[in-house]
Amino acid sequence: MTKIALPEINILQAAVTPITPDDPMPEAGRKIFLTNLIEMLDHQEKLFDEESIHHIHQMRVATRRMRSAMRVFGGYYEKRYLKPILKGLRITAQGLGAARDLDVMLENMQSYQALLEGDIVEAFKPILADIEEERQEAAEELRKWLESKAYARFLKKFSAFVLTAGLGSHAPEAKTDPYQVRHVVSVILHEHLAQVRAFDGQLEEAPYERLHALRIEFKRLRYLVTFFAENLGTSANDFIEEIKIMQDHLGHLNDTVVALERLSDHDLLSSDQIAALAPYRETLHEQQTRLTNEIADLWTHFNTRTVQRKLSDALLSLR
Repeated sequence: MTKIALPEINILQAAVTPITPDDPMPEAGRKIFLTNLIEMLDHQEKLFDEESIHHIHQMRVATRRMRSAMRVFGGYYEKRYLKPILKGLRITAQGLGAARDLDVMLENMQSYQALLEGDIVEAFKPILADIEEERQEAAEELRKWLESKAYARFLKKFSAFVLTAGLGSHAPEAKTDPYQVRHVVSVILHEHLAQVRAFDGQLEEAPYERLHALRIEFKRLRYLVTFFAENLGTSANDFIEEIKIMQDHLGHLNDTVVALERLSDHDLLSSDQIAALAPYRETLHEQQTRLTNEIADLWTHFNTRTVQRKLSDALLSLR
């Protein structure tokens, strides 16, 4: 689908090695970037075929994981090596996000339309057509970026970074500084968990912005546990599933709020279209209320000793 030469995935794959407890943190980060770059490129090769919705989503997930990893590992590298990589990831993520958000909205609206009968079915058609047109425009902008020389330069720099051990890495200031995976991971995992649990007592009648921030923190925690899952005990996978329950629930809430905002925008829709969508917006409002009310029980469960012990037990294997 692209006019530029992508890095050869087989060369990148040949460089993949597992993270070990003795790895220096910058090299562990390099391994994480490498595997996710491979995943991003693998889905890019298939991006504009008939399964494009799936590949856009998976490519976006890979970019999100890498951007999240930059928050964890960025301090271990010289900024001049990271700056062009961070910029490329940001632009790529924005392009993928614009297309993916419209994909989700279209899927949800089409599913709702399929349940309708009568005149309202016809009322949906021009609205869906408008959103589909926006989606095609977003896909075209994404295509232009992925076929640009700037994107090719980004990939070249990123590939060199992940394939060159020690490139741009900061050395520890002292031999006794925590620098290996086995020294650092327990600390950063507990710090991220603390950031999540700091929302305790702040969720009752919380504004949506706070729930959105909680969703982001859960996502970052999940990525971090996933990065090191092979170095942790088997209960790490159980803990990831518990995170996923919260993250997915908050994600559904986010999709609902975004759809409500989009379908109430007088700058994007005519008065007649907004009127036609009133029943659907009411359904979304009810869904938002239900999802919001269910958060308290999910939050209580996540913070139980049984769930939290899954992470503690997993960390015992990190020697």
